[in-house]
Amino acid sequence: LLGAVTLYCYLARSIFRSAANTMSHGVMIRLKVLRAHLHRSFRHYLYGSLTVVVLYFIYLHFTYRGERSRVRIADLDRFPAGHEFDGRFAKVPPREEKFANKIDMGGFLSNLFPRKEKENEMNDIKEAVHNKETAGNVLTASFFIEAHCPDTTRFVHSQLWHAWQRLFATNRIVWTVVPFGKARCLPRGNSDFSCQCQHGPNECELNQLMNCVIDQLRYPSDYMPFINCIQGKTDLLDARRQCLDGQQLVSVSRLLDCASGIEGRRLLARAGQATMQLQPPLTFVPWITLDGVRSVDAMYDLRENLCNRLIPPPPQCL
Repeated sequence: LLGAVTLYCYLARSIFRSAANTMSHGVMIRLKVLRAHLHRSFRHYLYGSLTVVVLYFIYLHFTYRGERSRVRIADLDRFPAGHEFDGRFAKVPPREEKFANKIDMGGFLSNLFPRKEKENEMNDIKEAVHNKETAGNVLTASFFIEAHCPDTTRFVHSQLWHAWQRLFATNRIVWTVVPFGKARCLPRGNSDFSCQCQHGPNECELNQLMNCVIDQLRYPSDYMPFINCIQGKTDLLDARRQCLDGQQLVSVSRLLDCASGIEGRRLLARAGQATMQLQPPLTFVPWITLDGVRSVDAMYDLRENLCNRLIPPPPQCL
């Protein structure tokens, strides 16, 4: 820009001097007046333009820093459309979607849910498994589900529940259930989140209820029956009537407060963090991993796939 201005001034001055040698006195006076007017106008617009350019770069600098400080919780736009990913899935507003594409979710969620504590819990479980029965390997089985997905409901009731009933006593499987699926959570201040689920708000509340059950009961032997019952229920009231009322193991009021409040949304966001860490990314629900590797066959015969990976196979597999 400065080079262009310098070149302009040099050319204008050269042209004026060349013309001065061939023009009359009256024309020269008019040209001098015109030149003075042009110089004043040029300086006026030049200073204004430079001011606008400087302000624009300042704006870009602080906007970029502001966007980098945003937190990405979930960005499912990369998932291809499927029979479950239909028009009922609500998109976030364009402004939030813009920030959702620039996220490092580790920092913010790590403050809310220290990863070290989660790792310690898993280590405690694995250590307990080894202490109970050390004859053979230990398998980690993880199930990424969502409450209103028809495929997930069939899998939980016909595969997961029966495999767990048969094999949990082997003490050689670390069971992990992550209720989130193809949901989306974005922070909205005060450690709260705004969450949207593929099949609507009722699914979000049921996903949150399952996360609250897992968080409060901790051990699969306690929470797996509730997961089996809650999966596929219509809404929170239906789940309460059929799965929670009359149970001595849990506080119904505490679970419902968790599922319908900020704690449930935070737990759902944490489940989203675990889901987003999957490699390759989740593109179908239910998503099943055995020792961290996705298994498609496990969706159709979970017990056989678990038994094939337990070496030597326990009596429950024979």
